Amino acid sequence: MHLYVRPSGAKVWRAKYRLAGKEQLATLGGYPAVTLSDARKELLKLKTKLAQGEIP
Repeated sequence: MHLYVRPSGAKVWRAKYRLAGKEQLATLGGYPAVTLSDARKELLKLKTKLAQGEIP
């Protein structure tokens, strides 16, 4: 998980993961509306879905 700063200056939390051997990118929310602890909770939800075989 990392904080990505877009060219416009907007900041978003992102997470990389692999699905069927291909790298994917999920946006977890915009900063500062989504705090670090909230982003970590969203990351945990994403990992849970992947472990269950669901496509996020």
